[in-house]
Amino acid sequence: MFKILKYLFVANVYKKVKKELIIFTISLFLLLLSSAILNDIITVTTGVNLYAFIVVKWVVVLLLFAYIFFIFVKIVNVITSNPFKKKKLKTTTPNEVVYSKREYILNKDVLLTQTNIILQKYKES
Repeated sequence: MFKILKYLFVANVYKKVKKELIIFTISLFLLLLSSAILNDIITVTTGVNLYAFIVVKWVVVLLLFAYIFFIFVKIVNVITSNPFKKKKLKTTTPNEVVYSKREYILNKDVLLTQTNIILQKYKES
């Protein structure tokens, strides 16, 4: 039973973060590829260009690390989110209607339940 629940949980998580997982793996591949390409370029260059390529390499690597980190945080937030969280519903009734109903109820002398209203209806007839 536990294995089935674990499989369903993993399947549900994969369904929710499928796009992020694909982006995450592509980003890791791009990180490795850009690092290898820039290392090859750095070994060929000399002089001032060498320092420029070193700076470019680390800027690219740090940007990819930041992007990977934010994708990872997004995946973790989806996994750890509460699936039973209640969503707030937006009320579409205008304030005037709500105020008029509230005033009507507040102006009543006696508030009747549904049963009292039915009994009162049959007493009258």
